[in-house]
Order: sequence, then structure tokens, then C-alpha cells
Amino acid sequence: MVECFWPGASSSVVDDATGRLDEACAELATEGVVVRRTVTTFVPEEETVLWLFEAAGESSLHTLARRADVRFDRVLAVVSDGSGAQPAGNGRP
Repeated sequence: MVECFWPGASSSVVDDATGRLDEACAELATEGVVVRRTVTTFVPEEETVLWLFEAAGESSLHTLARRADVRFDRVLAVVSDGSGAQPAGNGRP
């Protein structure tokens, strides 16, 4: 999970950054580095964006951030229960 504290962010700014991240994921895939964004959660009241990725490790996420020109404040490993339940949110992937 990637956490980004983003004062003043709007949905359109987060959407733009998410698009850049997806483009960078595609670029990395051509180089044999598999990173896939699975969930984006924007919490405007907290000025925070949480992105969930499937990735081989933290270094690939830092590479992704540089390519997409998105600052990641924290990168954390998470363990899913495998239930497939989706977090509540605004319906965005």
C-alpha cells in the first residue's frame, strides 16, 4: 500500500496522478517489471490518497513513483484476507 499525504488535492488531480501511475506501470511491464495498481482511495477530508499495488517489492514501487512523477510518502506491505471484498469508496478502481 502506498500512502500519499496531499494537501489541497482534488479528485481531478488524483485521477491525473493515477493515470500517470498506470502509464508508468505499462512502461515498466515492457522492461519486465510487473507492477499493477488494484485500488485507489482518495480521502479528501484527510488530504490522503491510498493506492494498492501488486508488486514484487518496494524498489519497483519507488521506480514507479519516479516514472509517474508522483511522491509516495509511505510504502507499506499489506496482507489481504483473500475475500475479494472491495473497500467502500467512490466507485473508482
